[in-house]
Amino acid sequence: MIREHESVTVAGVTYPSPYKAAVALSLQTGIPEGTIRLRIRRGYADKWILHPGRLSYRACTDHTGREFPTVKAMCKAWGIAYGTVAKRLERGVGLKTALTAQPMWTRRHEGRPVTDHTGREFRSVTAMCQEWGIDRRTWLGRIAAGWSMERALTEPPPPIRMPRQDHTGRVFPTAEAMCLAWGQTSRRVRGRLLMGWSLKRALTAPGRRWSRGGRDL
Repeated sequence: MIREHESVTVAGVTYPSPYKAAVALSLQTGIPEGTIRLRIRRGYADKWILHPGRLSYRACTDHTGREFPTVKAMCKAWGIAYGTVAKRLERGVGLKTALTAQPMWTRRHEGRPVTDHTGREFRSVTAMCQEWGIDRRTWLGRIAAGWSMERALTEPPPPIRMPRQDHTGRVFPTAEAMCLAWGQTSRRVRGRLLMGWSLKRALTAPGRRWSRGGRDL
């Protein structure tokens, strides 16, 4: 799902947002503005965005430019469940990440075998993380954020020590004061940094509850 603030290109013309594109194209084609806007946000190809009639199926295009007659057909081609992709898009994840990111591992997967990026198989996620010297929770968070298996296992975590200077250059007396100034908790920011987030993103992204246990990210 394309976000409202993202620029889009339709028929060779770039617009600052789906809304701006819909307004301009509606005037040119006579297609209702809301219809065009919805088609753009769903990732339809140009010929389907500008189609004058009602579409009898949800034609769509993946991040590589390939066209599919339906979203389910696209998911099947990428070997991922339609429900997984739908939930990721609802959370605002980009189409490429929604189609290619490793599935999120939870407690119910712990007893199942898992294979790393080198092809080695382990009896569990915990065993694999221990072999690669990475904290299991860090790995889970990285995979949930759309990291590749190799990057999630091999990239060293950032220092646990919290900085006192934010991304704008302001210096605070304590890390907790910095987090509070940005409307965040130090626990949330620390967890985000451990998952590989940049300091700017860790301080500015809104929190959301994403797991069964209600963990606040």
